[in-house]
Amino acid sequence: MREDLYINKPGLLKRNGNTLKLESKDFSRFYPIENINSIHIFSEVTMNSKLMRFLGNKMIPIYFYSYYGTNVGKFIPKKNHFSGKLFLKQAGFYKSFERIEIAKEIVKSTILNEGYLLKKNKIEIGDKLSKIIGEIEKCRKVDTLRAYEGNFKKFYLKKINSLIRKSEFKFKGREKNPPTDLFNSLLSLGNTLLYNVVLTEILKTKISPFISYVHEPSDNGYTLQLDLADIFKPLLVDALILNLINTGTIKKDNFETIEKRGIQTYRLNKEGLRIFINYFYQGTRFRFFCKKKRNYFSVRYFIRLDVYKIIEYLEKKIHKLNFFNWESIE
Repeated sequence: MREDLYINKPGLLKRNGNTLKLESKDFSRFYPIENINSIHIFSEVTMNSKLMRFLGNKMIPIYFYSYYGTNVGKFIPKKNHFSGKLFLKQAGFYKSFERIEIAKEIVKSTILNEGYLLKKNKIEIGDKLSKIIGEIEKCRKVDTLRAYEGNFKKFYLKKINSLIRKSEFKFKGREKNPPTDLFNSLLSLGNTLLYNVVLTEILKTKISPFISYVHEPSDNGYTLQLDLADIFKPLLVDALILNLINTGTIKKDNFETIEKRGIQTYRLNKEGLRIFINYFYQGTRFRFFCKKKRNYFSVRYFIRLDVYKIIEYLEKKIHKLNFFNWESIE
């Protein structure tokens, strides 16, 4: 199984035969290239164009983060299996009534997974979930669909806040750019890591990452990853953060206070970042037992499976979309 390589120590990254070598004054580490899925860099790392060509040929993306854990750039290898025919179908579906059908299934899966996280934590939600799913089924406009999703998200975050047992991590609502409390700081970091995990899986297929169905495509980059990441946030980000906070694995001492654009915000210190990345990475490797196939599969497998479901739907190989449903596989 290929692994994500997270680098949070400064050094020189270079090719050494068919391995990568990360070296500094204090250490040298070797990583077999065939074991690497993607590279995530959180510190000052030096590399050359020879290495970039090597990684490009191996189709290994690199994600660069600021000290705050925000995206500052990407190295995305040129796709040699991109499908022009599929791109036209993606664009055609975006402009047709089929867009709302794809978007509805994405939002339904997102809300069902959010609801399941609440139920796992003994939160009573009554018939709120079934009612909003019913409204989504009747929805015919993407803007209306996003409004339903946003309304449930407010309810969901309020319940998540009630599950936090450490008062210093309580929050009032979603804040970003910049987050002004500890919880939202963790949420922004977790979402950023997840977006890049999803993008890595998309890049292994022939679909274009530029055309999305819930989020509006933009000039600023990839948006399909935003659609699919929403489905997995309850499992890979929200549940993780609750666990780290309530078990005391992440504490207030793991944060630093900084000022950004005149606003006080928070970021994890080096030790806090190391802890968070380690637990997030383990979460992406967690293996569920799939009853249908009678075998164990990682969360990454289900992310990639959802990408292939969209491809098969666009190519008319399937006529119904059923994205990842957390409850159905536990």
